[in-house]
Amino acid sequence: MKSATGWGVNRNPVARVAKEYPPESEGKSGNSIMDIVKEIKQGNPVIVWNREYLPEELLTLKSYRTPQGEIILFTPTHVRIIVGFKKASDGSYTLLSNDPEDGRQELSAEKFITTWSQYENDMVVVR
Repeated sequence: MKSATGWGVNRNPVARVAKEYPPESEGKSGNSIMDIVKEIKQGNPVIVWNREYLPEELLTLKSYRTPQGEIILFTPTHVRIIVGFKKASDGSYTLLSNDPEDGRQELSAEKFITTWSQYENDMVVVR
């Protein structure tokens, strides 16, 4: 349902629902690519938030008021499910995403980090 603050949902409500399906699911903030890799190695898909991969001139900076204060984000925002990874010989990672909108995708970890960091590197681990 659309509210006065937009359509989005963040880590905490998603983690609450995920815990109902396996109760060990967990919402976490301040993560790294290695945190994602660790969870994937253990067989746990990870839900993440980031902005769309669009040129900056096509993004909109929006401000939302919440009970915790003002949040400023680029839109459009997008949710992805990370289901795997590839590690290159140089040590860099490619994340494998099962995208609800665009299907399977391979995401450069370096590029992903720049958009994920705007959302406090939030993730929900589904265990």
